[in-house]
Amino acid sequence: MPDDWHVYVRSEQDLPVAKREQLLKLLDDRGWKIDWEKKKITEGPLRKVDVSFQPTNVPRLCKEVKK
Repeated sequence: MPDDWHVYVRSEQDLPVAKREQLLKLLDDRGWKIDWEKKKITEGPLRKVDVSFQPTNVPRLCKEVKK
C-alpha cells in the first residue's frame, strides 16, 4: 500500500471489504474519527466526489485542455 493511500479515501466504501477494518484502524491512528459500531468514517479529511479527479498522472489518461 502506498504511503499516501489515505489521501484518496472519499468514504469507507472506497476501502476493500476484506481489509476495511484494518484500514479504518490505520485511519483512526492518523486522526480520523471512526464510528466503530457502524464502521463508518464520521470525520476526517475526506475528498469530495469529483468526477474529473484522476488519482494517476499517466499521460495517456490525462486530457489536455484545448485552447
